[in-house]
Amino acid sequence: MLVIAFHEFGHAITSVLTGGRVKSISLDPHEGGVTKMHGGIDALTLPAGYLGSSIIGALLIFCGFDIVASKIASIVLGVCFLLTLWWARRDWLTIGTVLAAVGLLVACWFIKHAEALKYVVLFIGVMSALYSAWDIVSVLDFLCLPPLPLLRLTWSLPHSVTTSSFEK
Repeated sequence: MLVIAFHEFGHAITSVLTGGRVKSISLDPHEGGVTKMHGGIDALTLPAGYLGSSIIGALLIFCGFDIVASKIASIVLGVCFLLTLWWARRDWLTIGTVLAAVGLLVACWFIKHAEALKYVVLFIGVMSALYSAWDIVSVLDFLCLPPLPLLRLTWSLPHSVTTSSFEK
């Protein structure tokens, strides 16, 4: 839910910065999210969801290599997790998932001097950064379009490396 919120906030922030107005933000754990906005520059606001999610993910990955930065990022993440309850559909799945995530962040503060917190922040950062690629691939798959050559290379490269290393 948090990664979807980052994506939708990317649309909303860019809409406001380009002179638009955000009517509503809706998050659904089963269907994703939607940002309803009026005005703004469409050429900037439409891709801003993917860019926002990727930039936030990159910042979290950066923070994940230092314990102090991970602690600061975890506080921001905890607040963002709780704020998603404001825009999300309030069912037991959403509430339980958000509270479990906040509980995990709090628990990691006390595990081995917050060493585990670095890995949780790194995981959320990688998940947020890769959300864009996953979403684009899932849309292409839904539209029955052939995969992009770069994606085909990306998925086949690890297989090629592992099979060639074991053939000797």
